[in-house]
Amino acid sequence: MVTKISSTSGDFQAVVNKLPEFKRSEIGFVLRNYDAEYKLALVFNLFDEVIKNENDKMDGILSKYEQMWDLIHAERLEDVYKLKPLVDGKKVCKVLDRKPGPWMAPLTNQILVWQLDNPDKSEEECLQFIKGVLEK
Repeated sequence: MVTKISSTSGDFQAVVNKLPEFKRSEIGFVLRNYDAEYKLALVFNLFDEVIKNENDKMDGILSKYEQMWDLIHAERLEDVYKLKPLVDGKKVCKVLDRKPGPWMAPLTNQILVWQLDNPDKSEEECLQFIKGVLEK
């Protein structure tokens, strides 16, 4: 995990440095890359930026990471690594009367993006989204 955190620190830091411009889904997917270890990734990247920058930038760096931490909690993303699609593949196939296949992997990703950006939406609304995606 440490190797993964180290090798993807640029991606993590890019999100932190552009807050609050990122959508909830973008932050969620960054955190999902680290599973339950996203807190370790946050601390590692904080220390990495502190080490690479001068002391006069310390307050700004700490503020950015505090903002990220607050955003994770405000957006209820603490357990995002456990998130399952609101509608699973079996139900999608049944509702759409389609057979499972390679078309489902990108759709599952789109469902998760939609779900993260629409955390209060229902399963029925998700099915409407799916139908709209597949009509394109």
